[in-house]
Amino acid sequence: MPTASMTAINRFCKSVASRVSIPDIIPICSGAKIDHRTKFVSCPDPQHHTTERHLTHCSYGGNTNRHTYHCFVCGASGDSVTYVARWLGISNFTAARLINDYFGLGYPDPCTQ
Repeated sequence: MPTASMTAINRFCKSVASRVSIPDIIPICSGAKIDHRTKFVSCPDPQHHTTERHLTHCSYGGNTNRHTYHCFVCGASGDSVTYVARWLGISNFTAARLINDYFGLGYPDPCTQ
């Protein structure tokens, strides 16, 4: 199997994250909750897996950016790829592959190039 450079992997992860918003990825994360009215989602931090997950604010950089989150309780933050990775306990690259496949984004996997 060919190996990909870190640059290609990072580019792949950023491309996937730029196409999928935080609210879009909630179905991938079994048990995650979202409140569309308040723009809060469950915190993806693994320490909260055994307790009631608190809701965390999805940071919106204006009306068009729904691709990042920030938890005002524990400080966890990131994009849609990071959210899925933290929720499922997998690497960012594996999360990006999962999102790419789930949404049929069509980005070529850098490891199969």
